[in-house]
Amino acid sequence: VLGRLQDYLEFYSKQKSFIESSGVKHERNITKMRLLTFLQIAESEKELTFDAIQKEMQISSDDIESFIIEAVRTKMIGCKIDHLARKVIIDNTAQRTFTKQHWISLKEKLESWKSNLTTINNNLHELLNVKAVTT
Repeated sequence: VLGRLQDYLEFYSKQKSFIESSGVKHERNITKMRLLTFLQIAESEKELTFDAIQKEMQISSDDIESFIIEAVRTKMIGCKIDHLARKVIIDNTAQRTFTKQHWISLKEKLESWKSNLTTINNNLHELLNVKAVTT
């Protein structure tokens, strides 16, 4: 599922009988799609206003905090609620989808880490060798 909550709702309105006959619970799908939509938005936005969350998740303003708490409980997102500014500050998110580009980026990061660790290891060996020679 690549779309957002609104995409699912449009699909459901056209395929209601299919969803119901498959045994899948519509309310459960809505809950999951809200979380996936939140994750998708949080991947690119580091701050989300309460108004934006309310609109995208199609929830009441009274439900925003409980929605965010439930999202954090999944451990798929880390964030802080700023009640005064009426916004959520995103710390981290799980990737909703993992594309070929994500694999390439991960490979590059791991290669960089490996290179850095090799450099650190070599520097430590040089320090140990210098200490051994001077003592």
